[in-house]
Amino acid sequence: MRKLLVGSLLLCILAGTTSCASYWKNRGGDLADVVRIQGIAGVGLGAKVEFTPFLHVGALWYDGYTAGYANSEFAVWDAEVLSWGLLYGRHDETISGDPSWYSNSYGWHGDDGFDWINPDNHFVDFLMVRAQVMALVLGIDFQLRTGELLLDGIGGFFGWDPSGDDIY
Repeated sequence: MRKLLVGSLLLCILAGTTSCASYWKNRGGDLADVVRIQGIAGVGLGAKVEFTPFLHVGALWYDGYTAGYANSEFAVWDAEVLSWGLLYGRHDETISGDPSWYSNSYGWHGDDGFDWINPDNHFVDFLMVRAQVMALVLGIDFQLRTGELLLDGIGGFFGWDPSGDDIY
């Protein structure tokens, strides 16, 4: 137990945080960011899987309310999504409301190449797997954000915060 306490204090000091409490709260937040699950209620149809924002397989459209938990907050918003791909993909999302987190629009635009419309997205978001299913009136959006685990989560133990979401 004593070694665990000493190791914990050492990690706090190495990370350069203002307090041990904020250090561990931020590590818990990094862990919570790894998985995002959102429920969808509205009208739509389709199924789609994304391997990074570049590679998509499937097609999905819905217009409805979405609810989910991420970044230590629960939010509900109205969204219309058209998302498709057969290798290169496109994800268009129009949001009504103001959640502080959402995926927004991204994907390939023909000759323009890859477009990452939301300037708040970080490079750690490139490492993710996302599955979406909409069956007429109900759907689910599941994201496994491996960049959050591999870069922000592990890097956070040593004071590196590539997502810029740590609170001091």
